[in-house]
Amino acid sequence: MASIPAALSGDRLTAFLGFLIISGALGAAAVVGAVIRLTTRITAGGECFEEIRTRLEQIEHAIEDATRQNDEGTAGSMVDLASFGKGEPEKLVAASLDRDAYPRLVTTMEEQPPASAGKML
Repeated sequence: MASIPAALSGDRLTAFLGFLIISGALGAAAVVGAVIRLTTRITAGGECFEEIRTRLEQIEHAIEDATRQNDEGTAGSMVDLASFGKGEPEKLVAASLDRDAYPRLVTTMEEQPPASAGKML
């Protein structure tokens, strides 16, 4: 308000001081707004990192629990696979591999063939 009448009356010093005051206020408002936006983003980023850290800790605890249970469960339990089912295990033992389905296993079998390689299907 002071710079406009001063500029119209020809008082250059008062007009310049009014211009500096207005420019300083606008610049300070822009800086404060930028700082507030930056602070908000940094706070949101910190919250996201905290949430990620919490989730990773939960995953770590779940993996540790599963590993512990797996170690405890396999220590004393043995399963006899031959006692399951009604099939004849002789057919499974004498089965041959299809060359198209299992090429690497067939190659290994050709290098070291089993003791008896007869087919019983």
